[in-house]
Amino acid sequence: MALQKTITIDFNGASVDFADAYLKVGMIEGDKNMVRFDLLVYKAKDDRVIERRKYNFAPDMNGSNFIAQAYQHLKSLSEYSGATDV
Repeated sequence: MALQKTITIDFNGASVDFADAYLKVGMIEGDKNMVRFDLLVYKAKDDRVIERRKYNFAPDMNGSNFIAQAYQHLKSLSEYSGATDV
């Protein structure tokens, strides 16, 4: 699973838009109280990582697995609203 969305990244003071960037949960760790994960931002699916972002959330122990919950958490944030599952 991954997400796709246009992302703006700041490179040395210049904002650059990446249309249909590929967003994938990378490293994920945690416990029943807190899950931390990296979001890897790719220009395209088979391209290189252009940015790594860090997030965390309190998991639902009765919910789906932590990776699925990480994607659900991202989609709940305004910056990823409208992201498409790919």
